[in-house]
Amino acid sequence: MGEARSQSDLEARRRAVTTYERNLVIVAGAGTGKTSLLVERILNQVVEQRLPLRQLAAITFTEKAALEMRERFEAGLVRLAALAQASSAGVLDPSQEADRAFAYLSERLDRQRIEKEARRALAELPRATISTIHAFCARALRAHPVESGVDPSFTVDAGLTLAGLLTELWQEFLEGTHGPEGLQQAEWSSLLQALDLRELESLAFQLADFSVPVLPGESARPDPVAVLAPRVRALREQIEALLEPAAVPDRGPESYLHTVRSLLEELPAGGLARFREALASASFLSSRGRRGLLDGAPPGAKAKPEATACAKDARALLEAMLSIDEELVARAIQLVTPFVERARGEARRRGILSFDALLCLTRDLLAHHPSVRGKLGGQYRLLLVDEFQDTDPLQYEIVFFLAEAPTTAPSDDPFRTRLEPGKLFIVGDPKQSIYHFRRADISAYHQAVAHVQACGGQRLALTTSWRARPELLEPLNPLFESLLQPRTELEREVEPDFERMQSGRDAANDGPRVELWTVGPAQQPRPAEPARRAEGEVIADWIAREHEAGRLPYADVAILFRALSQVHLYTQPLREWGIPFSLESRHSPLEHSEGLELQALLRAIANPNDAPALLGVLRSALGATPDGELLRFARSLDGPWRYLAVDPDPQLFPNVARGYALLRDWHERSLSQPPGELLLRLLDESPFLTLHAAAADGLQRVTVLRALVDRLVDVARLDPGHSLSTLLPWLQSQDVLPPAALGEDKVRIFSVHGAKGLEFPTVILPDLGRNPGGEDARGAPRIRVAWLPIVRALAVSTDAGYSASWLHHTWEEKRHAQAEHKRLFYVACTRARERLILVHAPRQNRSRQAWVRFLSSWGYPESGLGSDGALEQSPALLHRVAEPQSAERIPELSDPAEDWAEAVRRTQAVAEQAARQAAPLFQKPSGLREQEEAAGEMLETEETPALRSADRARLLGLAVHEALERWDFKSRDALTAHLDSALIRAARDSAVEFEALRREAMEVIQGLLESGLPAYLSSLEVLGRELPVLFRDAQGRAWNGTLDLLYREPDGRLVVADYKTDREPSPEARQRYQEQLEAYARGIALAFPEAPAPAQELLYVRTGERVRIA
Repeated sequence: MGEARSQSDLEARRRAVTTYERNLVIVAGAGTGKTSLLVERILNQVVEQRLPLRQLAAITFTEKAALEMRERFEAGLVRLAALAQASSAGVLDPSQEADRAFAYLSERLDRQRIEKEARRALAELPRATISTIHAFCARALRAHPVESGVDPSFTVDAGLTLAGLLTELWQEFLEGTHGPEGLQQAEWSSLLQALDLRELESLAFQLADFSVPVLPGESARPDPVAVLAPRVRALREQIEALLEPAAVPDRGPESYLHTVRSLLEELPAGGLARFREALASASFLSSRGRRGLLDGAPPGAKAKPEATACAKDARALLEAMLSIDEELVARAIQLVTPFVERARGEARRRGILSFDALLCLTRDLLAHHPSVRGKLGGQYRLLLVDEFQDTDPLQYEIVFFLAEAPTTAPSDDPFRTRLEPGKLFIVGDPKQSIYHFRRADISAYHQAVAHVQACGGQRLALTTSWRARPELLEPLNPLFESLLQPRTELEREVEPDFERMQSGRDAANDGPRVELWTVGPAQQPRPAEPARRAEGEVIADWIAREHEAGRLPYADVAILFRALSQVHLYTQPLREWGIPFSLESRHSPLEHSEGLELQALLRAIANPNDAPALLGVLRSALGATPDGELLRFARSLDGPWRYLAVDPDPQLFPNVARGYALLRDWHERSLSQPPGELLLRLLDESPFLTLHAAAADGLQRVTVLRALVDRLVDVARLDPGHSLSTLLPWLQSQDVLPPAALGEDKVRIFSVHGAKGLEFPTVILPDLGRNPGGEDARGAPRIRVAWLPIVRALAVSTDAGYSASWLHHTWEEKRHAQAEHKRLFYVACTRARERLILVHAPRQNRSRQAWVRFLSSWGYPESGLGSDGALEQSPALLHRVAEPQSAERIPELSDPAEDWAEAVRRTQAVAEQAARQAAPLFQKPSGLREQEEAAGEMLETEETPALRSADRARLLGLAVHEALERWDFKSRDALTAHLDSALIRAARDSAVEFEALRREAMEVIQGLLESGLPAYLSSLEVLGRELPVLFRDAQGRAWNGTLDLLYREPDGRLVVADYKTDREPSPEARQRYQEQLEAYARGIALAFPEAPAPAQELLYVRTGERVRIA
């Protein structure tokens, strides 16, 4: 049986990476190597089908995943080219995607073809679309601003700017013709008797912020009975399973349920109004006589817990159905719809778009503009989507519109599109769908997969785990088969199918690798807090003893929690035992003060009109502006807070003036410098990093800031199309910050959500008796809005009444939460590579949804077991009773002198880290030596020995290049005027004498003006001056520079040219500059792939000579 499963998995993998003519949905279980499979598939198709990378789009769930995929694809191409180039490939490593791809490709193509295509793809890599769906949508909207109705310079808003806009527009709305005193006074007056103005404001704001992906008037208004039908049917089926078929119970919960069942049977025919009338008169027989269904609590019986629980659920539903008020909800929505429409329009016009807006507007763009859909979809031959199970349902719609076959009539319903065969490659694992709180919807996932299959696509399952030992999977497979496998159609809507996993690793053959600890004494339950403390003591004791014995490095251990709210009860024993640990969670960088200040600074630099960001900079450590000064400055303003338009008086507002000057300087730099270079300079040349390094937690702040900037620089490097503003959304990623304990010998503590995508040698799961909790209604708004993607309807709840769709929504949320609760346990257990330990101290108060209840299929009771050994129902699992042990040693208090020494070392480390220069990010076509030599040659004159300084040479060179950039090659006076203008600015900024600079500059350009070079250049088609060049070569090096001139010769050939100030051409100069021009030529060739290789020329400014290098 194992061999059959192995062969089945191998066949699925083969089809996944070699089937190009069908759409594929890959179900990749935990540890099956989905990223490796994705990269292998791309390598195969790019090489075998000569797929241009501009026709590839890979959509990932996080920015980190996008970066990892791009890097692994690049490394795979490099490896593939090397294997093809070698005379013999040697022994291939089947664990490497490039080696597997080479093995497949070499059976079909010759080595020269493989190498050629791999190197071609490396050169095209910057043109590949590998990004999150939000980044993809942002590019699509910017490319079609007219059709989408957005300002193409929009920024992605985290909420603050949009909230300010909504507040501003709401006041205007209330005072306008659509407000309470306008044309609909009677409607407002009637509605305000049920809802107050604050509730209507909340409704309007929730509808306007794009979290609801349609305008209110575009949503369906389904029949309440039809909306409630699934919930009613589920309750009826539950009641049927509890009642005897023919018996009529005379009392107790069964009597109550019998009456409820009869009442629910009449709902479809009579409608909601008649149902309410029947409910008012319905009664059942209780021990106290006949009672109405809503007269007090339903009857219960300790001997019949399932019937008692069902009766409680039935009563809650009946009571809720009395509060349905479709008319109230419809009237409220109708009154605020004009505000919603205007608010969304203003957000688009002003360029204030949230992440939800990016998805919503892109879906609308594709749905309502078939020509745009055809154009965008036609750009791609292959769409890869990763983590499909955690995708917002809107993303399914976007993907299906893009994958629509061009030969079919466009459909405005994404689930009625005919998908182009071979265009979609989708990877996901519904068993790991744990992000419902981010609107991931497993029901929508099932619907999307079904659509792909209905259009001829194929579902393939990967069932071989390269992570877990066989001894781990042996007890886990039957556990999750019983836990996750759906048993009814209703369960199938929210549950995944479970397919048994097998290990691709060798067995250790050293006994069980899954352990279950009962924290004793057995059969003596504790309150929750002492139970957790006891678990923490047991865990710390075991880790300490295993580490002392040399069997367990601290870094091999990860302790995972469903929630971190009581984690201190576990970390305290670790401290007492002297065990180093790192508490890690994937919080957004914006939860760190330094991350917030960096975001405000970058937003303000990128957008001078971003008033909230400007205020944030002024109030930060960098701005250091007291609130009193800010208040006085605000009162002095007549217009907006724009640092380009306002010049604060430095005598009255010294800190504001300093902040404005700093932002003006960096904004001007941002207009000419690539964003990656700008970010590195910002840390090195501004006091921003130093100020944070001086804080009490300076080392941590510096680490966070370096990590943030490094990530942004990496993103800019891999996608040269980024600007500073388009990099900003990456700061909101939860995956930007590196794990704090990476490379350190520390126990790592995660939430399960934080550990998703990671793996550890030893995983410990405590707190199995924890109640998962639920929604905290105390902080919930009085009006709540939700969008139901399956029925495409709004769900609205108010204190005065709600829509029937809201009842459906709350039921669905409960079902999803219960199902996701089980999947979260699956994710936790499948993080382990070598050993899994589950720790349970029995609790006094038991939860129906505690993880420990899932272990019943192993024969483990919630009350625990009292003896060690293998479990009868699961012999591959080892149980032991663990008694809590207090720490045998408590670390002594450190000597004060050592504390001072540590403080000094820490301060020194902060200073060194703040000053440390990273390795050069880019290769420079113009190296430092060449620049220094050119400066020296420019100043070699007998008349001006005083000008022989590097600073003056730099100023002079910049001025000459600026003048040549603006000159039309025709008018001598124009060149002189441009040169004077540039020299005036240079002299003013540096206090160098203008006339001295001008004399030298005129001598430099004299030979140019007297030569024939200007006339020749004026006759050509100039394509660019001072042209930024940024690209990655085949060896993986990133090149960044500025090309002086790009033009086209009469025969159509492109020429890259660079101005030089040497006194005359020489063989030495030719050799010195050849690599520089070759680098520029390679970059230009990537931008003009269809054109012949560009020629390379040196233009000597002093003599007017033109020297062809290649």
